[in-house]
Amino acid sequence: MLDERQGLPSASETERLALCPASFLRAKNQPDTSSEIAQTGTRIHEAVETGNRDGLTPSEERLADECTQLALIVHEECEFDPRAESTETIKEVRLWLHSFGVERIMSGKPDLVVIDGDRALVIDYKTGYLETLEASQNLQLRSLAVMVAANHDVDEVSVAIVQPNIKPGYSIARYDEVDLETAERQLIKIINDANDENALANPGEKQCRYCKAKPVCKEAQEASFSVIEADTTTLDVVRLPALLEKCDLADRVIKAIRDAALGIVRSGGTVDGWEMPEAGQSRSFVSTHAVFNALGDVIPREAFANACDVKLNKLEAAWLDATDENETKKERLATLRVFLDPVSVYKDKTVRKLRRVKP
Repeated sequence: MLDERQGLPSASETERLALCPASFLRAKNQPDTSSEIAQTGTRIHEAVETGNRDGLTPSEERLADECTQLALIVHEECEFDPRAESTETIKEVRLWLHSFGVERIMSGKPDLVVIDGDRALVIDYKTGYLETLEASQNLQLRSLAVMVAANHDVDEVSVAIVQPNIKPGYSIARYDEVDLETAERQLIKIINDANDENALANPGEKQCRYCKAKPVCKEAQEASFSVIEADTTTLDVVRLPALLEKCDLADRVIKAIRDAALGIVRSGGTVDGWEMPEAGQSRSFVSTHAVFNALGDVIPREAFANACDVKLNKLEAAWLDATDENETKKERLATLRVFLDPVSVYKDKTVRKLRRVKP
């Protein structure tokens, strides 16, 4: 498969490379496994880019629509009119950063770039539930701002993250000419450090999260597996924060090792002493309505309903499809809750682990 990044660092890796310079060279040629969440994000990105919603699930289609609406808000706040003749809109085009204007050293593919004279707007869509650094601190967007300025001869770049699953849904930052020069110097240092064969590894949950080198990184393994050696008879409160950090890292390293072994066997290789069990089959139905049509003459309607589980996200999607779009999504879901509260049973959830305090 052709590597459109040409083996060079990408803007999406900037945060990881800044935290762990050694991760760039170590991750080269390591297998890439895309999660279902990542594949969902790809489908939504394509739908937002093309306007074509074919093949999306209802929830994916709703996210695509929300991305589009939030992007319009960002345009307005940054004073960009996408319909004006003076503006140029560019979607999903890879940009390159050059050393001394000649050698390619890094690339990035912004989801959306709008050019208006000597100003530019960059929008990056995030469709997951993992909270992202706001635009002013986001190194991916900072890298894209530098590349947009270098490729489009602009001296002011506004950048925005659009993330409908995380409130308020977007954040914006602006780089002037001085900011862009400072950002470019920072970016070049990150790239140079990442290309250093003697770069030091700095394992941690954030930088190891998407790093393909996890299964082969000695430092990541040592840092995570040191949790096993911890004396659990004296887990005093002073040591717990550091140990919890290593627990999160260990979870990711262990999963990466298991996925690597599974990938070897799936591709026809062997792992001594291990085998892939029979997967078996799971069964689902095309729709609840179809099952009722098949059994409704035998099973009474109430008994059939009692045998079914109501999934709140699907119920909300059906409600939004059936209600007046003149009201906002928030208003319509509030109305749904009023109807459902009399027939709802609330249970306290069990908290199984702590989460990190937001800065």
